[in-house]
Amino acid sequence: MTPHVGTQLLRGTRVVAALCAAVLVGVTGAQLVAATPHARQVDRVSGDALLPAALAVAPFHVRQPTWLPAGMQLRAVNYNPPATDAGVETFAVDFHYVDDASRTLHVWQTNIPNLAEMGKDPTAQGSALPVGDLTWHRVFIDDARGPTLVLSARYPDGVTISLDTTLGEDALVRVAAALK
Repeated sequence: MTPHVGTQLLRGTRVVAALCAAVLVGVTGAQLVAATPHARQVDRVSGDALLPAALAVAPFHVRQPTWLPAGMQLRAVNYNPPATDAGVETFAVDFHYVDDASRTLHVWQTNIPNLAEMGKDPTAQGSALPVGDLTWHRVFIDDARGPTLVLSARYPDGVTISLDTTLGEDALVRVAAALK
């Protein structure tokens, strides 16, 4: 489960640039990184190559885990460029971690203010689970990866974070507590 908010449509010259980049990726197999803060990422870049760019354009403090289970490595960072929604500069970013046993950890965060109105609020479902000073919402799903646990919370600054993993509840609760 990826609680993504729908992607934003590109307009004007950005459409032309995105199409040209997509053709370049298709022809050369290249992996492209956004050239400007407002350009949309065209292709996933392995590792943490997009981490500095994502942190630089984020209009809020992006929380990162200060603890990860042994062997977990950041494999991909994806983000949508900042946009304006309900008068707020909004942003969403994903961190994808994987270990040698192919177990996964996904961290998604956004400051989109109207997730509930869009029917995409991950904190609107699940059972309450206190972790630190926050109440997280716990949901178990069974998807292609197998049994997956999802924890979601909204921070006082309006940032919503959703974590999902195939690692198990103890590890995910520890990651949630280690977000800084």
